[in-house]
Amino acid sequence: AIPSYVPIPEHQAMKKNELHLTTYKVNVQTHSRTQGCKYLSEIYHDNPALINSKTAAKLKIKNGDKIKVRSSIGEITTTANVTEEITPGVIAISFHCGHWQWGRYATANKISNPLADAKSKALDPDIDRIWWKDNGVHPNWIIPNSGDPIGGMQRWMDTVVTVKKA
Repeated sequence: AIPSYVPIPEHQAMKKNELHLTTYKVNVQTHSRTQGCKYLSEIYHDNPALINSKTAAKLKIKNGDKIKVRSSIGEITTTANVTEEITPGVIAISFHCGHWQWGRYATANKISNPLADAKSKALDPDIDRIWWKDNGVHPNWIIPNSGDPIGGMQRWMDTVVTVKKA
């Protein structure tokens, strides 16, 4: 078979103020399964959105600003990381963070069950060493269930979004 190109319909209709949202993996977490590991979560527990300086300037976004990223199915709030590591017109958020109920380290919640707290501290005395307050945001909440036009697999890397200051 000869490779072919089929354009993604949402990309053909993109407006000037819209960006491509893509996700990525970091080197210290595995998919979304290792956030319960205390040492890995201490290293990587927050996932700001990477946005190019040219794109950020057009949107009047500065490094560290809280931003809202909105797709056709929802909206998330995160922090902007203005960088040259990402191409203009794209915003990238790793999908390792944003757990709300998957262990104390993943959620940055020292007391997930007050009744079992004393027993838990006996099993893991490091619970009191959780120093981070933010556990990031999960971009999957705003990625629609859309299939690739050729292979039919889920499209994780090209959601059309708008971005503005929160």
